[in-house]
Amino acid sequence: MTSLFDRTIGRFRRALRREAGTSGALPAGLSPDLPDLTPIRDRIDRRLRHTHPVAARTSAAELGEIYLKLDDVGRSRLLQLLADDYAVDDVANGLEQGTKFVVDLRADLRRISDKSPALLELDRNIAHLLHGWFDIGFLELRAIDWNTSAAVLEKLIEYEAVHEITGWADLRNRMAEDRRNFAFFHPQMPDEPLIFVEGALVEGMADLLPILLDPEVPLTDPTVADTAIFYSISNCQAGLAGIPLGDFLIKRVVARLSQELPQLKRFATLSPISGFRSWLLAHAAESSQAELEALGPLLGNPDEFATPAALEPYKEELLRWCGRYLLYAKRPGGQVEDRVEHFHLSNGARVERVNWMANPSPSGMERALGMMVNYRYDLNHIDSNHERYVAAGEVAHAASVSNLLKGS
Repeated sequence: MTSLFDRTIGRFRRALRREAGTSGALPAGLSPDLPDLTPIRDRIDRRLRHTHPVAARTSAAELGEIYLKLDDVGRSRLLQLLADDYAVDDVANGLEQGTKFVVDLRADLRRISDKSPALLELDRNIAHLLHGWFDIGFLELRAIDWNTSAAVLEKLIEYEAVHEITGWADLRNRMAEDRRNFAFFHPQMPDEPLIFVEGALVEGMADLLPILLDPEVPLTDPTVADTAIFYSISNCQAGLAGIPLGDFLIKRVVARLSQELPQLKRFATLSPISGFRSWLLAHAAESSQAELEALGPLLGNPDEFATPAALEPYKEELLRWCGRYLLYAKRPGGQVEDRVEHFHLSNGARVERVNWMANPSPSGMERALGMMVNYRYDLNHIDSNHERYVAAGEVAHAASVSNLLKGS
């Protein structure tokens, strides 16, 4: 039989998914924005006097429900109170099913843009706690398919952050026989994916996103596929920002697929080049006069070049600039400019190929003028690629990428 405590925790976990102010009335003397902190401080002090485990946990659950009924201003003030007067957030510690609550509480904390030193310290303390709770040794890698529970599948639709899942038909296509999808789960959050990756089994290196997402494209026989292409990876829990879950996910998936399907020869991604268009418009002025003349109309009126046909005359120049961006655009400290590229290079991948008009959708044109990139995970070179990038900022890449720069 489910306990009252369990039901209470379940309610406020579900309430975190609703808009602030819709989870019921606050106790007398409190309002959603907490203009006066004295009543809540008195309430916390009374709760902290409880020493019996049941009473203490019930009190913590009650305080958690109050938190959920506050608006953003009230939540910010309560978090500030906890940071200033109580050093750590004792509200959620020790709750049997409070792991998700702590994760979502940190997500709320991160949404506060103007943090005081005390709130920054509270964020660091909770992040340190979550680093321990979500150590890779505690996580379970699960395959996700059409037989996975509806509760988990619904969350994939909600959390997909790269290529929107438009509904159940779209999701079913992404769960077909030639697809492989995996997610990390935590034992205290068994129905909440932490991060997931979507992949397709194909013949040859996939270079066009629409083919991977089109339900009319014939299925590939998994037994004859020679390549696994990962086309989307999404973090699901905002409160776990900074916890290195993705660093392990693809490498674990590659190892698993190489055992299950030994005929696979290549493991690669088809990835967005998120910052290329904005970088090009900002840095093209540093180029030679000849390059400026070649791109002149595009640079002068970038919004007019929003179709593949309009960009086709600039294909050679744009591929050259994209290769330059991927290989040489760096942040202070040696990291590459592109965040997605940094993620894959840090995991030991190499830049394999730049694909012209791989994603001609509006978002693809806005990000990178329709271009996408393959990052390849070669099991024999993952560790050495990682070490060279971390130690010296070296970008491992195929000859086809460096060849784009010839003549520049």
